[in-house]
Amino acid sequence: TDTMPDLDYASVRALALDSAQPAVVLAGTTRDGVRRSDNGGKSWTGPGAGFFALDVNGVATDGSATPTTWVATGTGIWRTTDDGATWALKSAGITNRSTLCIVRDAASRMLYACTGDGVFRSADGGEKWVRQHSGLSTRVIALALDPANPATLHARDAHWVYTSRDGGVTWKKSDADLESSGTINGVFALATAPGMPGAVFASVFRHFWKSSDGATTFAKSGTGLPLARVQTV
Repeated sequence: TDTMPDLDYASVRALALDSAQPAVVLAGTTRDGVRRSDNGGKSWTGPGAGFFALDVNGVATDGSATPTTWVATGTGIWRTTDDGATWALKSAGITNRSTLCIVRDAASRMLYACTGDGVFRSADGGEKWVRQHSGLSTRVIALALDPANPATLHARDAHWVYTSRDGGVTWKKSDADLESSGTINGVFALATAPGMPGAVFASVFRHFWKSSDGATTFAKSGTGLPLARVQTV
């Protein structure tokens, strides 16, 4: 819908749906922090007390009946355990507080955050973070978790796709040439898909790519798309 009172929809950067409460939507914005809707987006509230970050880059939730939510922001990782009424900063161990995304593995309850210093992992709900950087000494902009094999993650920096098959402990850069050399042709979007094992989608300037073998090789997959960069998938 294009009628969303209480929310500047043009500033929305990240969305999360609550699987346990289908009408609940969490929106991370570039100006107003985290906004929450309990009615499928008809009205919005938030961000709640104690939240001191306006620019939100990513949202993750645990999907329980009383969900815990984590958000990645320019000041670190913030967490709420009361549906967004109150928030606390949970960034211990993260050396670069400018966090650009956050992903949660529902099976292992592991959290992954991408930052200017690579990927950090938390096994205790964000209380402590440990850098996972073997083979990945770069600014990571996006992460995608393989839903069929949560130990497999894909990351991107400005130009390349990296893959870890051991939960982020070690990383290997893909040799696939996605025509992403130079600053204008960088990688923009990265995603995996439930029900499609090994599938990884990536966009670069004016092209969209798909891998069917876990980011080892890619083929162009943009038939029908306009020749413009895809920002998110």
